[in-house]
Amino acid sequence: MSTTLRKLQLNILIIGASSGIGRECAHVFSSEGHSVICSSRDENELGNLASDLKIRYNCQAYAVSIDLAQPSCISNFVEEIYAILHKLDCVIVTAGTMPPDGVDYSDQNALLNTTMTNYVGIATLLNDVSKRMTEVNAGTIVCLSSVAGDRGRQSNFIYGATKSALSTYLQGLRMKLNRHNIQVITILPGYVD
Repeated sequence: MSTTLRKLQLNILIIGASSGIGRECAHVFSSEGHSVICSSRDENELGNLASDLKIRYNCQAYAVSIDLAQPSCISNFVEEIYAILHKLDCVIVTAGTMPPDGVDYSDQNALLNTTMTNYVGIATLLNDVSKRMTEVNAGTIVCLSSVAGDRGRQSNFIYGATKSALSTYLQGLRMKLNRHNIQVITILPGYVD
């Protein structure tokens, strides 16, 4: 007698889904039949992406915008995510920002936007989501940081500092959540097109 194992369908939240690695993750997981919520700042791009995924892969794909530089909105965002999928198996964070070339390091707006987006917003989001994951003792968090956080560099030390903070946060979160069967994976890519 042969036994056929049914493929596990996961509920996946992708932060930073409107471009680059996040967009590619949305395509890969949707093509495998998983339910995805695509999130980023760009509402129009998210709507187009979710529509494309539904048509292309006949899957459940949703678009919910979030601006990580506005941490006060994150609690409502997480409530909305859980209202749609009721449970998250995996959160993938690819979002991030870097001040444009030529912006002086003393530009306070660039400093705040980079810090809020790359560290404070992500940590706020993951604190909320991981708390919910501990209630079911299951989940995976995958977060892109950067090799730029390994040491200060003259050209992008503000960006590097936010990634260093994020990597340290993820190390502690990994240890905190291990006993709850929650995996925290930090990915440190170098330069990416």
